[in-house]
Parts: sequence; structure tokens; C-alpha cells
Amino acid sequence: MLIFGLTGTHSSGKGEVGKYFVSKGFRYYSCSDELRKEAKRLGLEETRENLGIVIGDRLRIEFGKGVLGKRIYDQILKDKIELAVVDSLRLIEEVNELRKNKNFYLIFVDAPIEERYKRSLERKRATDNLSFEEFKKIENKERYGENTLMKMEDCYQNADFKLFNDNEIKELHKKVDVILRRIVF
Repeated sequence: MLIFGLTGTHSSGKGEVGKYFVSKGFRYYSCSDELRKEAKRLGLEETRENLGIVIGDRLRIEFGKGVLGKRIYDQILKDKIELAVVDSLRLIEEVNELRKNKNFYLIFVDAPIEERYKRSLERKRATDNLSFEEFKKIENKERYGENTLMKMEDCYQNADFKLFNDNEIKELHKKVDVILRRIVF
């Protein structure tokens, strides 16, 4: 079984990397989708604050910091999937749940903050209706753990690969192909 985990800054292109893995035969799983399911179950609006901090932190306090990684890893095992990509990992404990599989690799995706903010506005998700200052403030909380259990900086430090998405999509795909050739072929 081969699993790639995706982490990185908001609107950096993680979803696009995930779609590209799917085009290569990987099954897609997402921590954000797990949070959205929980928001729906609780009747909460899908804001970044609710998903990432309110719901995410509640689950992590109740079930442990690696809860989302564990849920997804268990689902991958149940589905008997050989090729999986897991999007939106935010905590090293989630990553460590997936590292139980010896063929797990973490990819950190980043892009210039101005470009990421522009992308977040263009995709028009309920979670993306923020001013640039709010965008930066929430990103700081998520990256460095300020007033939240989320701390993506640990994921950055432990990433097996780092992709900087500052060009066209086809260039991002080429970077993923380089990783796949190093691991698979």
C-alpha cells in the first residue's frame, strides 16, 4: 500500500495535487471532508473557524490529536486501497497515524500568500470569505498553533517533499511526477 499525505498552506494547491494523484489511479481522502461531515452533523456553518478550530479542536480534545488521520487510515484499510492520497493534514499526530504504513510520504504544498488569497476568493467556498488581514491571522493560528491545537509548522518540518506552487498547473503536475518517479518507478 502506498499513501501520500498532503499538507500545506491554505489555497496553495493541495486540492489540485490531490486531483492529479487521482488521475494517476489514487483514491482520494480528505481531513477537511471529515470536518465538513461533522459540521453538518452538528448543524454548524462551514466557516474556516468552525471547521479548523471549533470542530477540529473538539474532536482532537475528545479523541486525540491524530483522530482525523486515524479515521482515514482505518478507512483506507477497510477499503483495501493500494494507492491513496490524503488531503488537508494539519497536525503531525495525524501524519503519524498514516506513517504506520511504511510506504507513506508527506508532501507540503505552498504558494505566495497573495496568490493564495486571490485563489481563496475565486473558489468562493463559505470558508474563504475573509479580508486579507483575516486570512493572514487565521493562517498564523493554523501554522504556529496560536490559540488552537492545529500546528502545521510541524508538518512542514517533517515533510518528505516540499512543492512550491508559483507557476501554472502543468508545472505543478510536473513536480508531482518527479516525486512519483522517485518513489514508484
